Amino acid sequence: MSFEHGLTVTYTIMVIRYKCTSCGHTHAILPEHLIPYSSYSLPFILTVLRDYYTRPVSVESVCSKYDISVSTLYAWHSLFLTHKKIWLGLLEDYLSGTVHFLGSLYPFPSHPFLSGFFSAMRHSFLQAGHHSFRAARSYPP
Repeated sequence: MSFEHGLTVTYTIMVIRYKCTSCGHTHAILPEHLIPYSSYSLPFILTVLRDYYTRPVSVESVCSKYDISVSTLYAWHSLFLTHKKIWLGLLEDYLSGTVHFLGSLYPFPSHPFLSGFFSAMRHSFLQAGHHSFRAARSYPP
């Protein structure tokens, strides 16, 4: 899903898969803007969160605008704050405002940020369902 020219847009994409000769498993090659196991693109989620943090409108208005449920918005909000804290570390997270950090990612995160987050955390930014953040012992360089 994406949000373009004031409208929610749904795309169908073809995911390329390859079979690893070493482990025998298949792996998907996803475009950078897609979050594994998510129906929503990273730019879409960041756009929703930007509106949530910077617009003086109700949660229901944001959800209606983007055609998402309130529980989805709160799940993204929680995951965003968790990943922000992991990426910045506790002290810098405390000192860096959420809107400022979100603004540094928007309109689209740069390749070094995405690859740096993945290298440090072993999962994609805003990818839910991974518990490696609980055991994160190091921060990105």
